[in-house]
Amino acid sequence: MSLELRSARESDLEFLFECLGELRGGARYTSVQLAEYLRAHSLLGHPDFRILVGCDAAVPVGVLTCNRFAMPRYLGFGVEIEEVVVHADAQRRGHGRSMLLALFDELRSDPLVRKVIVKTDDQLKAGNLYRQYFSVVQTTVYSQSVNLL
Repeated sequence: MSLELRSARESDLEFLFECLGELRGGARYTSVQLAEYLRAHSLLGHPDFRILVGCDAAVPVGVLTCNRFAMPRYLGFGVEIEEVVVHADAQRRGHGRSMLLALFDELRSDPLVRKVIVKTDDQLKAGNLYRQYFSVVQTTVYSQSVNLL
């Protein structure tokens, strides 16, 4: 399967909103609020936060979001995958796997990327996908929720 991974565009905003609605619990905001948020913080085309759209034969099938962060101890950078979401109309066809593999190929071309990580509490759908491509690391994550919607 040949899948193109490209940066999200203004014309993808409704598709992005539909994909995010596939996440457990769905979106707690409207598509208009999402668009305003992305524009207000210049997140389309941001150098450290990326919204990527997976396209199969130029048709959008899913969204992958990731954050680049500094890793001074390794003299490089890490990338945290935040979400891998396949649109409801395109699920169960290997698109999630293809989006991950396309991202890995792209990141291998950057000699300063040292690690790719993903954190999830989804042991079923996302967990099954991630276990195929990531080592499981036993770690403790501390979290403090602030200003949630």
